[in-house]
Amino acid sequence: MQIGGSSLMSFWVRFVVGLVILGVIGVGAGFALMASGAISVAADKGHGETFYRVMHYAFKRSVAAQSAGTEVPENLDDEGRIALGAQHYDQVCSRCHGGPGLGQNPQALSMTPRPQHLPAVVEQFTDAELHWIVENGVMMSAMPAWPADGRTDEIWSVVAFLRQLPEMSAETYAELVSSDGTEVEAMPFGAVAETRDMNFYKTGPAMEEYAYRTPAVGWSDHPLASIPLASCTACHGSDGTGGVTEGLAPNLTIQSPEYLAATLRAYAAADRHSGFMQVAASGLSNNQIDALSTYFGETLPDAAGPQRPVDDDVLALGESIVEAGLDGSGALACSNCHSRSGEVDDIPIPEIAGQNPRFLTTQLVAFRDGGRGGTGFWQPMQGVAHEMSNEQIGAVAAYLGSLEPGATLPRSELTGDLDEAAELVGGVCDECHQDTMAGVPEGEYPNLTLQTGAYIGRQLHNFRTEQRDSRRMTEVAGRLSNEQIASLALYVDQLEPVAAPQEISDADIALGEQIANEGLPERNVPACLTCHGAEPTGQLPGLVRLHGQYEEYLVHRLTQFQSDAPEATISPMYRIADVMTPDEREAVSAWFASQEPLSKVDLVEPTEASAEQQPPEPTDAEPDIPRPAETVDEVVTEEEPTDAPETEEGVLVPTE
Repeated sequence: MQIGGSSLMSFWVRFVVGLVILGVIGVGAGFALMASGAISVAADKGHGETFYRVMHYAFKRSVAAQSAGTEVPENLDDEGRIALGAQHYDQVCSRCHGGPGLGQNPQALSMTPRPQHLPAVVEQFTDAELHWIVENGVMMSAMPAWPADGRTDEIWSVVAFLRQLPEMSAETYAELVSSDGTEVEAMPFGAVAETRDMNFYKTGPAMEEYAYRTPAVGWSDHPLASIPLASCTACHGSDGTGGVTEGLAPNLTIQSPEYLAATLRAYAAADRHSGFMQVAASGLSNNQIDALSTYFGETLPDAAGPQRPVDDDVLALGESIVEAGLDGSGALACSNCHSRSGEVDDIPIPEIAGQNPRFLTTQLVAFRDGGRGGTGFWQPMQGVAHEMSNEQIGAVAAYLGSLEPGATLPRSELTGDLDEAAELVGGVCDECHQDTMAGVPEGEYPNLTLQTGAYIGRQLHNFRTEQRDSRRMTEVAGRLSNEQIASLALYVDQLEPVAAPQEISDADIALGEQIANEGLPERNVPACLTCHGAEPTGQLPGLVRLHGQYEEYLVHRLTQFQSDAPEATISPMYRIADVMTPDEREAVSAWFASQEPLSKVDLVEPTEASAEQQPPEPTDAEPDIPRPAETVDEVVTEEEPTDAPETEEGVLVPTE
């Protein structure tokens, strides 16, 4: 038996060695064949029928498997979706795939593999398969992936149009994608001073062989032919309202030229995500971006987009969220920012009153799902929309769409019981923040008198939901009811800002002042005062105020911001602090600490409660702090202390 076993083992050893040798020889021969240049890569020969059938079978089986389980929306027959998808197909896809009742471009038919004539083959694929192909593209073919990650809403609009192709005539197609006959204004491309970086999410090796830059040569010739307006009106209409796509494209007439220009540049740089708009905007020159923004934002009159009937209870829910925020979530009311659209320098805020409800719905869903991106360095909407249900999103969109274009949104008012808040301050808050709410000079606990009620309310909710990391504050906030949080927010809002005494370190205050005023442009760090200055914090009460805050506290907070950002954060500080050096963080903290607190006068229109009373003195009465049923277990079960420095425990406010 031993001899037989040894012989068998010897056979397998020889067999494996032989396979390895054959493999090495095969690889070597293949490499030699490639190195000789004998393998033709010419596209003019095409594929033989057998090779085509095998590869096409593999392609279809792969698509079927990869698309399994994709949820298909019910409204693929929606006329607005079909119209929106048609415009993208006409300006991009038709260059290779042709149109219904029409042929294909000879240049496209010269490719290998050749792009199929979609009207002839689209019925071979399910809706889910078409979505997968448009979203992911096809390797080793000319079929590209969708240029914006996370925008499935746009892809489904293309699929909705593709479904119409087999039965569509050339006349219907031409009518669908042609302009309304309005003569478009010429907008010369002009001189290209310099190209700009494109923050494109799809990159690969040999980066030096590709040009991720804008302006780029587009799929259509509209920009270079000085008629980019022809592309814009295809989806937004000659009146700019988006009516031609039944409101799926936005109403541009309600926006300012400055906001539109910033948005087009954000699309071109791939900072704001849209497969439709990234393709369109990336081919525009600076001259054309400015001209288009002026045309839609200034030349055209403000006009209402398409409307649909909405139930009164839906409008009432939307109005409540717009004016007061999401009850119990801490999400700021829409009116906190959007009532000041266009009024805050360097912070692009769009007008949303009178915007198309269908467009608003798709944007809020994209924000919530993380696929939207944004205009400007501060993009809080993902954190805000993260809390919203489909019902709430639909209600907000419907209410805003029901308003007249340019209508002013009323600012949210703070309400609460100041006497109850005084009991909470005297029985809970003063343990760390003192009864004056001014914190301690060592910086372990911040000076809360500097802050607004809108900011305090959101931070308490963030602690309660553990979006901010502090074991002590999570426990305290978890025991507060929504009403008590509102009362504390009102109480702090009424406090006079106090410059608490502190000793400023010998950090480089001059460097701190430079960063505060100019930022760090080489690292894409904006000036701190863009958000934290007197004007922006006065116009946008949800922003944190840093003037007069404890230096040590600011240093600790900037250090905390070097961690991973929570999913629902509205703060840009995580990416900003991450690229700052310790000396820079200390310098800017010292500069803010050395400044006088910002005034709260005329910050928010006084509410009935605040007009009649001033904050009462904190009391020693035992406050009534219920434990919400959904958080009892989380609060009672205290985790082991973390490795965070003790000075960060109990932190309530800074810069989010």
